[in-house]
Amino acid sequence: MANYYSDRNISFDLLIKDKSKRIKFNPTTKGGSVYVTTEKEEIEAIESSFYFKKWFVRTDNPAPSNTSKIKDKTKPDDTEKPDKLTETVVDTVTSWQEAADYLVNECGSDPSALTTPEAILAAAKEKHVEFPNIG
Repeated sequence: MANYYSDRNISFDLLIKDKSKRIKFNPTTKGGSVYVTTEKEEIEAIESSFYFKKWFVRTDNPAPSNTSKIKDKTKPDDTEKPDKLTETVVDTVTSWQEAADYLVNECGSDPSALTTPEAILAAAKEKHVEFPNIG
């Protein structure tokens, strides 16, 4: 998976295997925009484009601005099933929009699927992410 970040909201056409594709970066609530892809041909085309390193950069493991409040946790009690996956708790997220942005930027979720609080919660559960401070 490749994550790309720009300090502005951008979109551009890109030729991938002799076909034109519109690359649309998704705006974030704190400014800038991001684009995530897993397609090898698309990654190669993006990184050989004129815009790469001029308008945006690759950030494979983007970290939120305050990583000190993000921690991995597993429940410490012995009653938990041993195959329980590690859950990421994100204390810094306080709104549904921030939660959606986190899921898009950090987990590669599809932003068009995160349009309601219920959809955001379902995606967070699927990605094993918890947002305890959403009010």
